[in-house]
Amino acid sequence: MRVLGRAGLRAVAAAGAVLALSAAGAGAQTADEQKLIKRIPAGYRLHSIDGEKQMFRGDLNGDGADDYALIIKEAAAADESDANRGVMIFFKDGDDYKLALENRQGLGTKGEEDCGNCGYATISFGVGKGNLYIYIYYQKYNAKKTYTFRYKNSEFELIGWDFDMTSINFSAKKKLVKECPKGKKCTETWTAFTMKEPILLRKIVNIHTVDDNSFAGYISEATAETAPTDAGTTGAAATSFTDSRDGKAYKIVKIGNQTWMAENLNYQTKTGAWCYGGDESNCKKYGRLYDWNTAKTACPKGWRLPSIDEWTELVTVAGSSTAGKKLKSKSGWDENGNGTDDYGFSALPGGFRDTDGGFFNVGKYGFWWTASESGGSSAFTRRMAYGEAIVEEYNDDKGDGYSARCVQDANK
Repeated sequence: MRVLGRAGLRAVAAAGAVLALSAAGAGAQTADEQKLIKRIPAGYRLHSIDGEKQMFRGDLNGDGADDYALIIKEAAAADESDANRGVMIFFKDGDDYKLALENRQGLGTKGEEDCGNCGYATISFGVGKGNLYIYIYYQKYNAKKTYTFRYKNSEFELIGWDFDMTSINFSAKKKLVKECPKGKKCTETWTAFTMKEPILLRKIVNIHTVDDNSFAGYISEATAETAPTDAGTTGAAATSFTDSRDGKAYKIVKIGNQTWMAENLNYQTKTGAWCYGGDESNCKKYGRLYDWNTAKTACPKGWRLPSIDEWTELVTVAGSSTAGKKLKSKSGWDENGNGTDDYGFSALPGGFRDTDGGFFNVGKYGFWWTASESGGSSAFTRRMAYGEAIVEEYNDDKGDGYSARCVQDANK
């Protein structure tokens, strides 16, 4: 039987918001959704794809309440293919909602979805903890372009872009281009850049024109560094590090520009650390579970708990849509949930401990703290699941017990 604890239930609920339409897409709208539809400006209506209303629900500003993102479409256009599509975002505000963003033309026109040789492209959204994902699906090639926006400084700012063999992390100011010639080793080219100005969703005139060719108007690129890698593998051969505090040795691996421990931390602190179920053998296998304040200080000298941006960089290297599969270990996951461990990261499903002292989901889920707070009582986390190929982002109670991976200080 699949058992989920309190944090696990939060995670599953959030996963549904990322991957699926809200209830508005599947049938009758709620009273709140009907209220928001009435606030769509005159001359526009809620966009539908195959009868599914494009209305998405999830926390977009980190306050723990469900917000809404709507795709709207111009209703008064003489030609359907010329109808502008746009976006409206509403934040939960007490018993009501307040308009956080309105861009009536930022998603281009329906006619632009017919992209010739690439077949038919479809725009849709996803909503995660603090992130709005705008997807453009290219049906002929079964490929998608992903724009990741986060609410920062009262704006929705582009923090990530992924398509084919190129990934750009605007927060970390790094660009990755992969090349894998047939029969030859793959190469990764990492380029550091500076931002001339942030890319704001509010200011986008047509998202179809916002791509790798147009980013030059926003970024200034520095010298690139190219490193060959084995086909399908970008991690260097793992070496080891010994924690002088207790003599424990950890495998380590370089992935992209970062050096990670290739095992969960297993350092016994005075408080705030547990073995799953109180069983010491689980600590040996999965590492310890820590509350957030303890995890922040538990890494050995020269190492630290990674920030949310450092986790994002790791996921970018592995590929946003496949990172979970590629970072998970080749064994140890229940229900055929093992990964391919392409990078030597060897993520294991250590489960979690909730604030009431219960232990849940070992063998099925792995939860990891980041060093980044999302509120006074919560911090951002990353999760991998036995049945999923992605790495998901959440925010959870700082008192929960999650695994910790340490990343090496940049000056080491």
